[in-house]
Amino acid sequence: MKEDAAYLEAERILAEYDATHPEGSVSNYAGISGDFSQSEDFQKPKSRYEEAINKADDDRANAIAKWGEDYLRSLSELRAQRQREGDFIGLQASGGEISRFELDHTIPESSIPSESTPVDQLRERFRKARVAIDDVHATDVTAAASVYDRTLAELASRETKAGKIESAALAVAERRHLEMLPEVVSARLRIADKQHQQQSPKK
Repeated sequence: MKEDAAYLEAERILAEYDATHPEGSVSNYAGISGDFSQSEDFQKPKSRYEEAINKADDDRANAIAKWGEDYLRSLSELRAQRQREGDFIGLQASGGEISRFELDHTIPESSIPSESTPVDQLRERFRKARVAIDDVHATDVTAAASVYDRTLAELASRETKAGKIESAALAVAERRHLEMLPEVVSARLRIADKQHQQQSPKK
């Protein structure tokens, strides 16, 4: 899309605005094209993006709540099993882990083991499950951002071809703003880090 002549024209207009408004066009450009910024063409995709992000956040919160419930249930089952098998250390460790988790809802790093191998194995399984929840959230956020970004690019090109240069430049400015949103930056960094880890040779 960035090779599209109309889109490039919108970027040129926005660059000229940048040069004459060093206070920052990304936050202030909307004031130039106020009517368009409130139009359905501009607001509808923005609302869809925000709805997608809210859903991603809700899905993660629900998944984390279920993850915690599943961990406590698994610990209770492990404690009962350790008792049946006469494993006093395992019984104490699993009971202690239940009490600890109920306080802070976190699982210690693998560098901080418990006194029971079965408890450590359960920790590792649920530690990976917790990471997977955040990975899914990052994927959902980047997917929503990609859809919104593509829509804005198409909007900028269309408005430029129609001679509505300020409206097009506003769409370009919104793309820049999208790239800097904390949830987008964080999600993309997480995915990039995961890809780097997968590509790195295992020791």
